Amino acid sequence: MAGRRRWAVGGEPALSAALAGALPAARAALEPGRARLPVRVLAPGVPSHEQLADVAELIVVGPDCGAADLLRAGAEAGVPHLTVVTSTQVYGALADNPVLLPEDAPLRAPVGPAVRGLLDLEAAAAEQAARGAAIAVLRPGILLGAGAVGLLSGIAEAPRLLLPRGSAAVWQVTHTSDLATAVLLAADSALVGPAAVVGSTTVRPADLERVLGIHLLEVPEAVVRATAERLVRLGLTRTPVDALDWLLYPCLVDGARLRALGWTPLVADAAALRAHAALHGLHTGTHGRAVAVAGTGAGTMAVVGTAALVRRARRRRGR
Repeated sequence: MAGRRRWAVGGEPALSAALAGALPAARAALEPGRARLPVRVLAPGVPSHEQLADVAELIVVGPDCGAADLLRAGAEAGVPHLTVVTSTQVYGALADNPVLLPEDAPLRAPVGPAVRGLLDLEAAAAEQAARGAAIAVLRPGILLGAGAVGLLSGIAEAPRLLLPRGSAAVWQVTHTSDLATAVLLAADSALVGPAAVVGSTTVRPADLERVLGIHLLEVPEAVVRATAERLVRLGLTRTPVDALDWLLYPCLVDGARLRALGWTPLVADAAALRAHAALHGLHTGTHGRAVAVAGTGAGTMAVVGTAALVRRARRRRGR
């Protein structure tokens, strides 16, 4: 470890930058007397051994397509401890999931656009761990907050959500500030293996309506999928169709390992939703309806819901 003092973050750009900013603040809050944590964001591409020579902790954030190569470079450069950030999405939102999955449960997510990059990074982590690298694999729930990208972060920024009828959707959400404290704990504890970064409570679609005023519109699943596929073909959304499983089935994981180390989320559930809304300039009207929307982040389901309402209005005008 001599000469290795810095921490480095690389992979998915938005979340890497958010973590690099949050880690020093989290360290200062947890240990006020400790020297400021030096963290840098790595440039895209694979760094050389020389560029990693002073790195004590490398945080590799998925699902960036270069994250697996970055992880291999860190292991080959002899970085003492590596932390990989993927997602609980790798377990898969499936109809036969138990109430709580153990952290070492098989990764059963169908290999599609929504999770392919995360599964590739998981495979690279397993490969390097088998070769002796000390790697913690952190799997947060659906992320909210600075740097968050994905299904629920987009939905939270939309005015309405098209929900498949009979949906059993229930989510564990993780605020990026809580992810930062989990990364600190994983590094300080020299944690190895998988750990879910989730609390003990959940968010359901009704909470989006209650907290953010998002209007829920239930329609048959076949309608949702057909419309989503059409939007993808037309290039009107970048959210893969296979992400729709998260609006149908549960995927809840028992975050036992971090909990045993003393980690607990500070921004959970409704508070995480409100914090995400505030970050993106959203607010609610007198009846709780979202009246300001950061439209570029809306996910497939929000776009599908809007498209369905537009088609309905057109049909009415054509009568």
